[in-house]
Amino acid sequence: MSKRNLILSTLLLSFACCVTAQADTPNIEPGEWETTSSITMEGPFPIPPQEDTSTQCVTQDDIDEGMAFMDDDENCEVIERDVQRDSMSITMSCDTGDAMTMTMKMDMEFDGDSMEGTMVGDMESPMGPMKMNVTMSGKRIGDC
Repeated sequence: MSKRNLILSTLLLSFACCVTAQADTPNIEPGEWETTSSITMEGPFPIPPQEDTSTQCVTQDDIDEGMAFMDDDENCEVIERDVQRDSMSITMSCDTGDAMTMTMKMDMEFDGDSMEGTMVGDMESPMGPMKMNVTMSGKRIGDC
């Protein structure tokens, strides 16, 4: 699994955890969403900072069913979660199957038509320990 896919899957899984962890619907408006993430890596072979922007249509059904921003990654397990209507904090453990494991701590806030957050991932890789730092932001850009 590529680093980009791992990050995207983690972000999407986190939103899904948010939906299923509470009876109240998260403060996320349906529509076309644009999400940007900035990634830095620390370790024996640091990788230059990378930025990625993507868009996704999120429907009310997606939100109600726990599928908002969802690209389920069965390689990740939620260890701890604290979810409020407008924020969440999640700790996850992922095994990529490529001799690499990662523990991630994500903190996010959302307010209907925007979201922002940070994620820190500690990885054990064949190259040695590495740390991934991600800042994320997203906004609803219109109807689907």
